[in-house]
Amino acid sequence: MLILLSTYNGAKYLPEFLNSLLRQTYNDWRLVVRDDNSTDNTRQIIADFCDKHQNHIAEVMFADDNVGVTQSFEILMLKAMTYTDEQYYMFADQDDIWLPEKIQNAMNAMSHAESSKPHSAHLVCTDLTVTDEKLTVINSSFSRYTGIKPDLLVKHQLIACTNFVTGCTVLINRKALSVSVPFTNQTLIHDHWTALRVLSAKGSITYLNKSDILYRQHGDNTYGAIASKKGGEYLRHHYQQYHDINAYNAKLFRQAHAALGMTKIGFWSRKMLYFIMRHLC
Repeated sequence: MLILLSTYNGAKYLPEFLNSLLRQTYNDWRLVVRDDNSTDNTRQIIADFCDKHQNHIAEVMFADDNVGVTQSFEILMLKAMTYTDEQYYMFADQDDIWLPEKIQNAMNAMSHAESSKPHSAHLVCTDLTVTDEKLTVINSSFSRYTGIKPDLLVKHQLIACTNFVTGCTVLINRKALSVSVPFTNQTLIHDHWTALRVLSAKGSITYLNKSDILYRQHGDNTYGAIASKKGGEYLRHHYQQYHDINAYNAKLFRQAHAALGMTKIGFWSRKMLYFIMRHLC
């Protein structure tokens, strides 16, 4: 099992994350790390960890340029393809805490998925516990906090218009990895793209309605948890943010078209269907 970790100026929280890996009950893992040209002490923290735990290190890449999170994970995924002994891969963020059973629970779910559909692409993901920067719990469920309904989105390719797959919860098998790289210039973010490519390959997405991760929210998050809005607040937010939301939906459509061959009618019909189902269910 390879854990793919992209870092950038993560010195403040990275040691806690790395220590949480060492507490995993599933111990057969190795790290592939790519640092995206950090300017803080991140690289020294990684080097120190490598010195102490060489058995858990597959490869470390210290980049000379900053390419951003999406391209950094693409580089990691392409690198993972060269490791033929490992067949499973997890994405990791530098600032979270993995609870001790995280890898084992994901591997159990993957085993079940592969037993029912061998030789297919499979992705396993979970809920998250949303915390502040000091790990005080804000909400025990990311899906409840954000109002996202994974059970609805996993059906009818609704995930194309609204993502529920959070990268730091993801486990994929080698078939899923192979159908997900390389990215295209329409790829928005590695987790959503990978989920869409798994669906395109007629694979499966398994969502575990439980959390094995403390999802730390702080001022430096590239992506994070945004509390859901309802009723008038929801409509006011969408009216005020209309242009930004419209531009983002255009990008979502282009990604869905590139990953799934989805038409504009297909995308917007799913968008409307999810909107209706989300507010009725």
